[in-house]
Amino acid sequence: MSGSAHTLITDRIDGTAGVGPVLSHGQKKQSLAEENACCLECLDARIVAWVRSLGWQDLRPIQKAALGPVLSGTTDVLLSAATAAGKTEAAFLPAISRILAEGSGGTPLLYLSPLKALINDQYRRLAPLCARLNLPLIPWHGDLSAAARHSYLETAHGILLTTPESLEGFLLRHSAFCYRAFSSLSHVIIDEFHSFAGVERGRQLVSLLHRIEALAHHTVPRIALSATLGDEEGMKEELRPHRGDYPCLVVRDDAERHPLVQLRAYLEVPPFLRERIAEHGINDLADDLFNLLVGGHHLVFANSRARTEQVATLLAQRCRQFDMENEFFPHHGSLSRDLRARLEARLQDAKRPTTAVCTSTLELGIDIGNMDSVVQIDAPNSVASLSQRLGRAGRRGGQQLLRICLLENFVLRNAGLTDRLHLGLFQSLAVLRLLQEGWCEPGEAPRPHYSTLVQQLLAVLGQYGAVRPSVLWNFLCKTGPFNVSQENFARLLQGLARRGLVSRREGEREISLGSRGWEIVNTQDFATAFRTATEFGLVHEGKFMGQLPMTEPLKAGQSILFAGRAWKVVSLEESQHRIELEPVSEGKPPRFAGAGRKVHDRVRRTMRTLYEEGQEPAFLNQKGRVMYQKAKTAYVMYGLHKSSIVLDGNRLCLFPWRGDRFCGTVAALLRLAGLEASDMAGMVDLGIISKMTFSRKVEALLGKGKPGAMELTQGLQESLQEKFAPFVEPELLAEDNMARFYSLDEAWVWLERLIG
Repeated sequence: MSGSAHTLITDRIDGTAGVGPVLSHGQKKQSLAEENACCLECLDARIVAWVRSLGWQDLRPIQKAALGPVLSGTTDVLLSAATAAGKTEAAFLPAISRILAEGSGGTPLLYLSPLKALINDQYRRLAPLCARLNLPLIPWHGDLSAAARHSYLETAHGILLTTPESLEGFLLRHSAFCYRAFSSLSHVIIDEFHSFAGVERGRQLVSLLHRIEALAHHTVPRIALSATLGDEEGMKEELRPHRGDYPCLVVRDDAERHPLVQLRAYLEVPPFLRERIAEHGINDLADDLFNLLVGGHHLVFANSRARTEQVATLLAQRCRQFDMENEFFPHHGSLSRDLRARLEARLQDAKRPTTAVCTSTLELGIDIGNMDSVVQIDAPNSVASLSQRLGRAGRRGGQQLLRICLLENFVLRNAGLTDRLHLGLFQSLAVLRLLQEGWCEPGEAPRPHYSTLVQQLLAVLGQYGAVRPSVLWNFLCKTGPFNVSQENFARLLQGLARRGLVSRREGEREISLGSRGWEIVNTQDFATAFRTATEFGLVHEGKFMGQLPMTEPLKAGQSILFAGRAWKVVSLEESQHRIELEPVSEGKPPRFAGAGRKVHDRVRRTMRTLYEEGQEPAFLNQKGRVMYQKAKTAYVMYGLHKSSIVLDGNRLCLFPWRGDRFCGTVAALLRLAGLEASDMAGMVDLGIISKMTFSRKVEALLGKGKPGAMELTQGLQESLQEKFAPFVEPELLAEDNMARFYSLDEAWVWLERLIG
């Protein structure tokens, strides 16, 4: 690092620390958008010529709407549109046009992606235009050649396409280069922004951008691309925390889409009845999918890897039965990168019929060409996810076709409440109704993100050498992305000092990395702020049954859902990543439950509305119509229209009609009251207990007052903790985990009303 660059950087962080633009809004020069009408011709003539060469007669509506805000360079922009609606061009074309008009050197445009595959996809799409404009385009990831890396580090010139982790490496190890590269930065484009919102990686991302603005000495407009946008104000805050009066415009694709929807229900019959009842569940589903999908290009989404492999195998078997080339292939995170890449390439080949049976791995906007339809197997858990998946069908403005295939349990005479309510069917209908209304889940609840704060604190010290604690807090929290008080920041620093991560020499005001801190910063994976969920092996009577990712707090005695039934946790051996189970003798939860994203409050409330007021949808198959009517009858028969407390046989159950987070909090509170409470698919199962005993124990719990964060989060598995959590003080970590997993205030009030 050169001395002059270091001085500039240090002066910046010790001074205004990247707060606000260098010029006020009134001082900015007149933008290109103000000088020209917002149409194709307001772009640089060379870009217009390139667009014409593609055969485009005009820009799409969202691309036109984005021209003014992006060309102005005075505002952040949230671009929301379905997959393949033209978001990439809406961001890049005016951003590049602005670069050409201003004659910017260095790295005038930075593109950040959650996936290497997306970087490659954007490189393929932008390379012809950038070659015509003589603008270097650098897809910075592990596959970039050493010569290309060296050339970019030497010149610092070009459009950089990279990930947050690679950007962290730039700032930490190439500070002088970053000053040269990003001083003329004109825009930052963030792809699939919804995948960053509310999680560690997103908090790291906005912290990195804040650090870049400190180097650049000016506010850099951010353009966020997303196929789903829930709470607009919340997403604006995610994009630029503590934004003050810096504006953010939301540009939406208002084109109405009316997808064709089919919902096909199938019955899974117990083995002892299969000879007498002509229902074959998963095989009937596979037969229908084969007949509907063969010869086309489709995506089939499942909520688990096990279901993905099962369906892909059954469909491939049918190809062999008809002596056909296989058209059906699995796609999930456990497969090698090479296998996934080959399937993605095959999907883009219009001449080869191909169906990918996948998990969420194909939700993000990798260009895989036009899909004839999208299939969702088992109930979708979120509107955002279903909307993202639906965007893969009917691309380029064609008709969208969505099929939802549900496997429901055959209702026996002694069937439990969850079977009779057909919760999977009504959850699917609720998600579809909210999708039609244009609603989408908001981001995660705000929290301190102490784990990511530790990483960013160490990174800043590694970047600058030594910084005063007050400046660190101002930079990372007061003006940065972390909502942490000065008092709690001081407690965090004291804990890091005790662990040897930071140190301060006697008589000096600045702190720097300690010996342990340097070890951590120099590890190969330091730039990654998150860690993937740990897979735990599930064992019953010595027999291995499968694996389950640890994503929610779990305790012995609690019940979980796996392979379409409920199991009680006998023991949990975290060091061995092993969970011993025994079957729950009564009750059989819906087989869709326990997989995928958390269900939101509004989905469950809409389900209740459908039970009470809904009309039978025309897009249900005959089995679905029968299930629908019987479920509505069961809803009244069990008294759910009058009470949230019901008896299922001799088991007491609560139906809050709230989301997974709320139900999980209620179950956690009831376990503190000495009850064996387990939340399953929106229901809290209390086991065999009388209403009187339940009321007495809850009254005793309420009489003690709300539990503190340490009490409610006690026993949280190490596997659930975020990557840098071991360096966070226990009280601070408990506060973070409370906000991460629980809705204490709302659940407490609900229990008070329930008992009252």
